[in-house]
Amino acid sequence: MRFFQMFILPLLLVTSNAFGAEAYTLKTEFSKNPVYEGESTTAKFILYGTSSFVEAEVAKFPEFRGFWTQNHVLRQGPLPLVVDPGSQQPNQALIGSYTITPMVGKKNPEIIPMKMIIRSHDFFSNETAQEGMEIWSDKEQLQVLPLPPLPAEYRGKFFGAVGSLAAFSENESAQFRVDEPLTIRIAV
Repeated sequence: MRFFQMFILPLLLVTSNAFGAEAYTLKTEFSKNPVYEGESTTAKFILYGTSSFVEAEVAKFPEFRGFWTQNHVLRQGPLPLVVDPGSQQPNQALIGSYTITPMVGKKNPEIIPMKMIIRSHDFFSNETAQEGMEIWSDKEQLQVLPLPPLPAEYRGKFFGAVGSLAAFSENESAQFRVDEPLTIRIAV
């Protein structure tokens, strides 16, 4: 009986995926909120639930209207949901991470939520349920503050960028085909 209590019972608790009663939430969390126009922050989409393993599929990617974006992480497929030590939150998995920067002068930037399909997944048999549960990320919005005015001592003296600037391209020429996209990077 002691062997069962020490080894088998914890294993059963970790691997159980009673999906019918599961509750999942997909939250949007920012590394900094609010931010000024042109100031970057990280937006993370984190799945919370009580299962230890799920099959995750992105049905609709988030849209960042009025933001410059850079995607760092986007995870799909079988995912472990792990406990964050010291947190009161249930098991969690990072689904996506983006660096976002609100465009200067863009009125009312907004984040359109992400849609996920979550299915139960048994780690040991590698079986995934056919039916899934649709969930949307919360509609947490980033508060974007307008840039503060220049200090009085600099007003009238500022007419552009500060310091010396140089622009260069990695390539001196670029080959392309008609009706195909082309990326040209210029560093300032």
